[in-house]
Amino acid sequence: MIVTFYSYKGGLGRSMAVANVAVLLARDGYRVIVVDWDLEAPGIHRFFNLTDRDLAKPTVRGVIEYVLDFKAAFETEPQDDSGILPNLDEYLLPLTDVDPALPKEMLRFVPAGRLDETYANRISSFDWENFYKHWYGGRAIEYLKQELLKRADYVLVDSRTGLTDIGGICTMQLPSVLVLVMGSNWQSVDGALKVIKSLETLNNPPKVLPVPSRIDKVGERDLLQEWLRRFADEFSVPSEVGNRQDYFDRVIVPYQTAYSYQEGLAVLEEEVYTRGSVPDAYQQLKAYIQKLDPRNYPLLKPTDLGMGDGAKGTLTIGARKDSQDRGLPTQGVIFLSYAREDRDKVENLHGRLSDAGFKPWMDTKEILPGEAWAFGIQKAIRSSDFFLACLSPNSVSKRGSLQTEIRDALRIWQEKLESDIHLIPVRLEDCQIPESLRDFQWVDLFEKDGWDKLVRAMQIGKRGKEERLRAASEFVDREAELRMLTNPIDNPGAPRYMQVYAPCGLGKTYLLKKTRTEYEKAGWLCAWLDFSSNETLRHQTSLVLEQLGRQLGARARKMRTCADLAQQVMRAKKESAILLDAVDLASGEVRGWIKTDLIQSLEERIPDPKFRPFFIAAGRYPIREWAVYSRQSVESTHFLTLTSLGCR
Repeated sequence: MIVTFYSYKGGLGRSMAVANVAVLLARDGYRVIVVDWDLEAPGIHRFFNLTDRDLAKPTVRGVIEYVLDFKAAFETEPQDDSGILPNLDEYLLPLTDVDPALPKEMLRFVPAGRLDETYANRISSFDWENFYKHWYGGRAIEYLKQELLKRADYVLVDSRTGLTDIGGICTMQLPSVLVLVMGSNWQSVDGALKVIKSLETLNNPPKVLPVPSRIDKVGERDLLQEWLRRFADEFSVPSEVGNRQDYFDRVIVPYQTAYSYQEGLAVLEEEVYTRGSVPDAYQQLKAYIQKLDPRNYPLLKPTDLGMGDGAKGTLTIGARKDSQDRGLPTQGVIFLSYAREDRDKVENLHGRLSDAGFKPWMDTKEILPGEAWAFGIQKAIRSSDFFLACLSPNSVSKRGSLQTEIRDALRIWQEKLESDIHLIPVRLEDCQIPESLRDFQWVDLFEKDGWDKLVRAMQIGKRGKEERLRAASEFVDREAELRMLTNPIDNPGAPRYMQVYAPCGLGKTYLLKKTRTEYEKAGWLCAWLDFSSNETLRHQTSLVLEQLGRQLGARARKMRTCADLAQQVMRAKKESAILLDAVDLASGEVRGWIKTDLIQSLEERIPDPKFRPFFIAAGRYPIREWAVYSRQSVESTHFLTLTSLGCR
């Protein structure tokens, strides 16, 4: 999906928004390309640690070179484009100095152009109107869109300000979503409204997300509330976004003095995103952009779904012995975070933990060849029971993957119960504790009793979790929830998509298992998918078909695709339920699989609504975009919140 960020006036943090949202998407495991289309005043590259000198090298090519190359391709034979169109790979720069945890293919950049002494002349002398009229300019942009989307899940375009030819390309022809960045003054608001008005001439206009930026939330509170009401009154939001006032409360980017003096990536500089902060606003904006993606990238081909050779990607399936043998995160895993200089010491710690009966997880030992490094690490952090931040003078004195992993662990810690022991700072040598970890009691492994303290802390933490799981297994005060989740058995008009969400240890999985038992007792077909470990998409497809095939009989065991499944369900005329555990751990690729090969495929191929599957999911937080899978409103998805056991 292509998303253009536009502001009618400058100085509102448009480029900063592009850069921060791009990093957040890349860290989520999406392939992202950033395009600098602010040709008159290029500058977004500075957020990615690139200088003008870096972009002045003879090998650098960007937007202006692309349109000149496209024009040159037709100067001799304007009717023949075979084999001479530009190769977009020549214009892409990998952004390798942004976040050490990101593989180079996850975040790439198309600059405005080569910033040498000829750049200004090339920009000022290029006639865009002539290009469109006589040199297939519209076709050039369509070809560019096509090539960008072949290489990325999200393309973020930084557009120039004002009402210009270039601005029109960026706001009208390129995007599926237009992010309008504006300030709290009428010049900015009126300019944004003019752009929205211009979109009315399009047959398929982009969806618009208005974003108030650099708003002072500290000073005049009455004025702030008045402007928030004005924003909500003047600007509508797409239906997928939900409540308009809630949207503006979440995405408003506050003014913060420190970011006025630097091109900074707030999402990397702050460890914990407090509500209403700059990085939190970008995190919220990223989530709203994803809600507007009808395809929930990446789209999957039949071969990606286990229907032939070439299945690719990873998918999280129930914990099986082969996944444990591969070292992928399951219950009881200890994530070891460290600086590369301390690798030998951490490998020694890995061995001691293994000998003591724990399951340590270390990147160099567990990540598979060809697996996306950043995604594998983030998945492991989320799935681990304990996070050990291994500290030394080597790790606390520099930025690197350790700091990135600590930030991720702190966010996950906020989702857990306050009594949980999860994040443990471990000092390998005498060193200063990072400020972000000073609220946690640390362990000194170089002290005589350090090892015993570490083992005791993890034993207590594991025992506490087991006690909560045991309490959950007793099914205290969960009969009401069970009746809600099994309502479809007696009520075909019940919500077809239900989600249970709660913090760790409150019995979600056990409730889901009890739900499955009730459906099986009623004679329904049931499939169970667990997203807390790693498997391939091909295995995921075969697991669904295998479970339901056994229940449908001998003929159905030869099913190869979900189309076969739909045919067998209609032949048997049986109701079915598909239960998804730990769905919050599912990646964008997995959610795309759920959308395309489960929900949409079965909906389209099973004409009788009575026999379309019911989907019931469990996770730590609600996935609001779940309803997008079924092309229904959020209200048609039933959300069920679990509170502490025995307390309503």
